[in-house]
Amino acid sequence: MEKLRKIIFYTLSIGYLIFCPLLLLYSFGVILKPEGIIKTGLIYLATLPSGAEISINGKIQKEVTPTVVRDLSPAEYFVRVSKNGFLPWSQVLPVEEEKATVLDKILLIPEEWDKESFLAGGNNQVVPFSENTIFMIRTGPEISDIVVCDYRAKSSWPLIKKGTEFSEATVNRYYSVKGSLSVVVSVKSREEIKYFWIQLVPENNTVKEITSLFRSSPSDIKWEEGNNSVLFSLEEQTISKLDISTGAVYPDIIKGVKGFGLYGGKIYYIDTGGRCLTADLTGKERTDLIKDKELQQNLFEKAETISFEVYSDTFFTIIDNKGKLIANKSPYTFVQKGVIGSKYCELLDRMVVWTKEKLGIIDFSKEETGKVSFEKEPKVIWIYTEGRNIDQGYWVYQGSHILFKDGKKVYLMDVEGYGDFDTRKILGVQEKSGIIYSGETGELYFIDPESSSLMFVDIIPEAGTLPKYLKEIKKQKKRNKINEIWNTNLQETD
Repeated sequence: MEKLRKIIFYTLSIGYLIFCPLLLLYSFGVILKPEGIIKTGLIYLATLPSGAEISINGKIQKEVTPTVVRDLSPAEYFVRVSKNGFLPWSQVLPVEEEKATVLDKILLIPEEWDKESFLAGGNNQVVPFSENTIFMIRTGPEISDIVVCDYRAKSSWPLIKKGTEFSEATVNRYYSVKGSLSVVVSVKSREEIKYFWIQLVPENNTVKEITSLFRSSPSDIKWEEGNNSVLFSLEEQTISKLDISTGAVYPDIIKGVKGFGLYGGKIYYIDTGGRCLTADLTGKERTDLIKDKELQQNLFEKAETISFEVYSDTFFTIIDNKGKLIANKSPYTFVQKGVIGSKYCELLDRMVVWTKEKLGIIDFSKEETGKVSFEKEPKVIWIYTEGRNIDQGYWVYQGSHILFKDGKKVYLMDVEGYGDFDTRKILGVQEKSGIIYSGETGELYFIDPESSSLMFVDIIPEAGTLPKYLKEIKKQKKRNKINEIWNTNLQETD
């Protein structure tokens, strides 16, 4: 019996000495394999909607999204995510030791979109406003054919009621400003051009004719978001200040202007000599934004007209009449011609730009290396080159996806993955009509080509967040296609 007790004791002791260190190693993400001790990594997956099944290299996992798959040896893994009613998602994901491969913004595409009606048939065009809760629908050519829609309140009302003065005038042009609930509309009535300033209030719009404030037809009208009763017009290369509330006109506050923008109580503009300047809202206290005069002339002198977008005190972009895209960051000129539009994602410091045939990304962000950050010279990475008539683009889900319209089709592109950009057609829309995407609600508004009804679908069905504990893990830098292309181009340049 004594001998048996000793055998049991020594057996348990040896087992403890062997397995306890292995358990400790395992808890620290280290496993023992025939080839030796291996440090492991992990994959974190989160989907919208959640509750999706995961398979890794063909093996179904017990957990559903969102979840962490731990203790993976450094290698590449074929990961497939699926959920009933949605198209499957799959990618080959890299795993590195002591790092987390994170894909926390996987959008699952429904097999069939659940379209909801907002405004019944008879609509023929969506008129987008700049990042606003309000947009307009045209049902005909006259100003009384315009319906104002509020996607937050899910309500609509006429811009101008039928039977009122100028209600039969034909719409010529709209002017709107990001975040403002006002619009300036140019109309043609009995061969005369009239201008109306309209404050958008449900069922009770304030309409004011402001034609007399203009000396000639303005090429641009802007105002500050917080002060929609003071307008700045560009007429015959001259900026004038117009006070809607008093009817006062302050003419020619800045002369010789090709294009301008407003930001932070300042006027940003390019003059006819090719200089890039700022001034206060009276046209005084002028300052050069680019000190190199030769550079300024090379960038702006040949442009006839300019569209100016100011995003911060230190960052703006310009598109000239030939579609040349310029920013006040090196190398300054990003696209020589053909640019139709752009959208900036402040969260990621990235911009999506598009021509008629191509869509690309410019990454302005700084790369972190330990305590040091350095700025790689940004350039356009063209990620979609099969376009026919691209005319709108939006950042979706905190910059992880791009929603864009190409002709009569709307596409959703995943730009945060590890493989090729996953681009999927999601809807067909009415020809020559715009779309509206709300980052606030995650809804896409469009005119259905079959019924001519204004409809919407949920692109982002719910909010998703990264668990707090995962933020403590050293996050693997995503080796997505953008970085791969950029690094390849850099090596070729060197």
